[in-house]
Amino acid sequence: MVYKLGHEAEIGTLPFPVSGKLYDDLEEFLLVLDNEYGADRDVEHDDGGYVLLCTPGTKSSDIQRYFDFKAYVSDWVTSTPHEPRYTVSMYFLRDDFAVVLIQLGL
Repeated sequence: MVYKLGHEAEIGTLPFPVSGKLYDDLEEFLLVLDNEYGADRDVEHDDGGYVLLCTPGTKSSDIQRYFDFKAYVSDWVTSTPHEPRYTVSMYFLRDDFAVVLIQLGL
């Protein structure tokens, strides 16, 4: 399952609890976008970008419905050994637009 988040306030809408390092990272990415580009921005059309949070078992085809990550090379990748384990990839699509892909369970 893929959850698209554009604003920090949307973390609370996830159907599962997010805590620890994952919460901190997710909040940090979304706060930067809100602070730099506006909490009222349209994530589809305005500058800034969004975060895609993918649960374990998410298929590439599910992610590509939101963002064709195979058409780009990620600009930054990191993984965490914390529970839950996850990998973060950041794609800068243009000067002021980025997609952060967080894949749980990798």
